[in-house]
Amino acid sequence: MPHRDPPLEDLTALSLFFLDKFSLDCKNIYLMRSQGNSFLIRVIGCEYQNEIFSLTQSVLECFFSVYTKHLVDQFVLLIYVKHSERWNIRFWNCDGSSAKACGNGTRCAAHLLYLLECSGSEMVFDGPIGELNTCVEKGEFEKKSCFVDVRQGKGRKLSLDFVRKKISKKKWEYFNRIGTHIGLVEFGNFHIIIVVDRDPVSCIEFYRKHFFESLEDCDCQDFFNISYLNFSSFRNANIATWERGVGPTPACGSAACAALMVLSEISPVSKILLNFPGGPIWVRYCPKFGYCHKAQSFYDLDISIP
Repeated sequence: MPHRDPPLEDLTALSLFFLDKFSLDCKNIYLMRSQGNSFLIRVIGCEYQNEIFSLTQSVLECFFSVYTKHLVDQFVLLIYVKHSERWNIRFWNCDGSSAKACGNGTRCAAHLLYLLECSGSEMVFDGPIGELNTCVEKGEFEKKSCFVDVRQGKGRKLSLDFVRKKISKKKWEYFNRIGTHIGLVEFGNFHIIIVVDRDPVSCIEFYRKHFFESLEDCDCQDFFNISYLNFSSFRNANIATWERGVGPTPACGSAACAALMVLSEISPVSKILLNFPGGPIWVRYCPKFGYCHKAQSFYDLDISIP
């Protein structure tokens, strides 16, 4: 499959062409990365909001035609709705299941539109569960690499009774045995946050071996994101996440927000640096936007759609 790494002026010309031709699909898919996660992102246009929901099958077919040669963690679709003059964003896992939110995917989407000069540094997306606000930090890096702040929203804490009803007794006992504190938070996706006194990555490996690969207890890997968090100071913590539809993931922006919300139950912390296997994410709470997380995004290449 042909692909190229175009100069920035080519990308700008493409963006101007696209914005003048809303009825035409952009004939490229973009490969972006953030904190170890990789994404295929496609940009298209439509006239009205209700057209978005009829696109799923053709969009996924297009993504999977590229995915065979460019393996990534998730697919992201950006849709400009001409009637409302708004950008919509949709997410899919690589097994074809939809995701209601993806912090790192949103980060890369904002970076791409800024790179294409389709938006300024401040950006608002209409996502599956509401607005997602982003801010690209200008001036620190070249356009192909920059820091992006994603305002994930306020989320909501849920009762652990919801978890107990969805998972087996064996799994619940395991979570309680290794966890010094457990919380459940919804940021579009459901996040179980388990505070542990050991290496979070080793907890993920144990989970994979005893609850996933054995297939004896596979009730919740397609429902919850599960994060293990080792909190050693007010400044930083180590974290690893099992993402539904993906498995062990290098990093997760919404899990970072959920982790800070759960940490606030046991410690007076409103901001922290979380060290994921794929790299650090800075997360904080602010009254205006709720939970926000900042990390670096990278543009890799664009791929011609076959």
